Amino acid sequence: MVLILAGTMWSLLTSSINLAKGVSPLLLLLVSTYGWSAALLAPGLTAVAIACALWFILADSPDGQSTTAPPKSTADPPGISRRVFFSLLQSSALWALVIADAAVYFILQVLSDWSFLLLTEWHHMGQAATTTCLMWHEVGAVAGTLGAGVLSDVLGGNRSLTLLLFTMSVIPSVLTLHSTTNTTAVCIAMFVAGGGLAGPKASVTLCNLLWHP
Repeated sequence: MVLILAGTMWSLLTSSINLAKGVSPLLLLLVSTYGWSAALLAPGLTAVAIACALWFILADSPDGQSTTAPPKSTADPPGISRRVFFSLLQSSALWALVIADAAVYFILQVLSDWSFLLLTEWHHMGQAATTTCLMWHEVGAVAGTLGAGVLSDVLGGNRSLTLLLFTMSVIPSVLTLHSTTNTTAVCIAMFVAGGGLAGPKASVTLCNLLWHP
């Protein structure tokens, strides 16, 4: 049951950072309306409130904890760590995951770092339109992370097919970003690109966690 729902559970865990970035335009609204102090105070108070809520939600009673000492783990046979290490280096599946992970992170980092300059200097968008497009990029990342996890579970744990389908969606979105200056089209392209990259990122990480030599 755990492995069947592994993609869904992992996507829920990893989508929180994109969700936080997705509401970043609210900070711009706070800055323009109430100043920098309010923009910095709002997320800080939100974090404190969440921490206090988790303190009560995750609290455990000492009476409910087992006092039995866990069994001591037996030492690995001599040389087994070295053999496992070299067997991993010889695994084509592991290197495929490494290359896929590097490629996804490279494109994702490029879009994250250079999208602002692309929209402001290439498309000559204003601050409000640029912020809106960047927000849709993060919203797409949330949707892509959740969608990739659910889809991989629906496909019976086929993470590689999920990775391929989501990655292919990035191609038309990047071409759209290059060829159009329409704000709505750019927002849609940013949404698709965010989902198409965040989904494979979560899938590759999950493959690394579940993969065994």
